[in-house]
Amino acid sequence: LEFSYRFRLSVKQTLYKKHLKGVSESSIYHAGTLAASRLTVNSNVMQVLKSANKRGKTVVIATASPRIYVTGILDELKVNRFKIIGTEVDFETGLILGEECSREAKWLAISKEVSSLEVVSIMGYGNAPDDLFMLKQVDQGFLVKGTLVCQYGP
Repeated sequence: LEFSYRFRLSVKQTLYKKHLKGVSESSIYHAGTLAASRLTVNSNVMQVLKSANKRGKTVVIATASPRIYVTGILDELKVNRFKIIGTEVDFETGLILGEECSREAKWLAISKEVSSLEVVSIMGYGNAPDDLFMLKQVDQGFLVKGTLVCQYGP
């Protein structure tokens, strides 16, 4: 793994141990609902999510952030989805359970989740560099940078 990724993961784990240890899941969820009002929402991606839901598509959201925190954000923003996959944290210790849901681990989690579904094609949205592996695996990938959304890959 590249140095910058290992360093960021180490910093994240240190912060989780310091600030999430002993915090309840409901507190983390509530923090997500509060954070939702302060986020700059990418309207292009939100429109794609709404359109996919209207067409009856299966929407799986995968994030490197703690799953319960992002669940609070998405609930507050009223984003419909089938499933949220994210980094799991043991809130008693503040430690990441398993691997962070990023890079190859994110794709493995997604492919495991959709393997039991009747999925014809997978469309993915992500950011660089952590989602590039996933975007190379999906049928149609889009790279998100700020408000820009660009097709990624062939």
